[in-house]
Amino acid sequence: MKKQFFLGVIGVFVAVLCHAKSNNISPQDAESLARQAFSYCLATVEHNKMINEILKGIPPNVFAGEAEPNSPEDTLVKFTNNDTYYNVAILDIRSEPVVISIPEIKDRYYNIQMIDMYTNCLEYISFNENGNGPGNFLIVRSDWDGQVPEDIDKVIKSTATVVLAINRTQFFSKVDKEIKSIHAAYKITPLSKFMGLTAVESEPLKWDIPYYDPKTGSIEGFFNIFNQMIAYQLLTPEEERQLKAYSAIGIEPGKPFRKSDFSPEIWEAIETGAKKAKEKLAEITSNFDDTIFGWNFTSDYSGRFGDNYFARAKAAWQYMYANIREEAMYYFSKVDSNNETLNSDNKYVLIFSKEFLPQVKYFWSLTMYDTKGHLVENEINRYSLNSVRSPIKYNEDGTFVLYIQKENPGEDKVSNWLPTPDGEFYLIFRKYGANIKFRPIPPIVRTNKK
Repeated sequence: MKKQFFLGVIGVFVAVLCHAKSNNISPQDAESLARQAFSYCLATVEHNKMINEILKGIPPNVFAGEAEPNSPEDTLVKFTNNDTYYNVAILDIRSEPVVISIPEIKDRYYNIQMIDMYTNCLEYISFNENGNGPGNFLIVRSDWDGQVPEDIDKVIKSTATVVLAINRTQFFSKVDKEIKSIHAAYKITPLSKFMGLTAVESEPLKWDIPYYDPKTGSIEGFFNIFNQMIAYQLLTPEEERQLKAYSAIGIEPGKPFRKSDFSPEIWEAIETGAKKAKEKLAEITSNFDDTIFGWNFTSDYSGRFGDNYFARAKAAWQYMYANIREEAMYYFSKVDSNNETLNSDNKYVLIFSKEFLPQVKYFWSLTMYDTKGHLVENEINRYSLNSVRSPIKYNEDGTFVLYIQKENPGEDKVSNWLPTPDGEFYLIFRKYGANIKFRPIPPIVRTNKK
């Protein structure tokens, strides 16, 4: 399924609307709409998991996160990195903008990724975009037209009135003392307070949208969650047009979505269409035919999906909140160079000869995950290899080899060893500050004979 297909179905949707309104719709049209709507809505519904979890523990407009690297205990989000400390926050800009202030950050990578209700990335605050800091950044609704204070470095407009902010800051070791003070110095301030004015009166953000798993939950719950979530998005004309089409099957911002509103025949068609879309996504995201040397990689659309709704759904199914390519590139694999599933029964190497040496502005890493997308305990508590933090041994010409296996490969190779868990596993190779022009990395070669 390609971008062109999704654009093409717009005409079908408009035609359907000419004679369809809720139950005044044929089962065939209802099934078609539901099938397309599931992919359109998936990222938003999945996004609720993070928002819901954060707001359980902290109020809006506050950065929170342990000044510790991720470990096997961190299972909220799949495929988190082991390269940076995380801070997360929910920005409530429904009534007034907020200011994100960053400290001076010398000689280490950081970014603050801000995400709307469709999981598109807004503009970044990052070393790549803004240098060492310090700085003050004003986050406003896209329809805001107020006065910008003089000491604001940049204005970032948001298409969402409730924004997820994910802050990543590179750490160099487990005893990196400087990062703890940096980590604590990221601040969020309402604009009125930043300017020393009377606070703007507003209703507290009451997030009563429950957690819902779109992969296993009911279709009724799925579309109901989307309706509630998308009410916090400032829609573009194209998005309004898209949702107007889906309103024929009850998908409308802020309104309840109820199975009881449909006849049994129409409901069966809606459920069938959505389930077909879910099955197709599961099939496509488990299929690694589109790879280079066994590595799948994030698309040009990563983080900025625009009208490519299928790319957005695929990312939500696999790897939520991937950075845009200018910030980081991701290579994902669960198979070796023979297209056989990675398994701890085997031993593997990654040979970085001269033609495969990573070209990065900041650093690279290789991280190990179990099949659920979580970091895994091992005898040396090493969850990744990192070009800055790990004691990688290089050859005289700068080339190197990484060893991926369960057993210790020996004293002369242990510095380049990434331990595997029992059974099958996944690998992600990350390039921070990569040249956005695609450059492959070497195949995962099995070294033991069967």
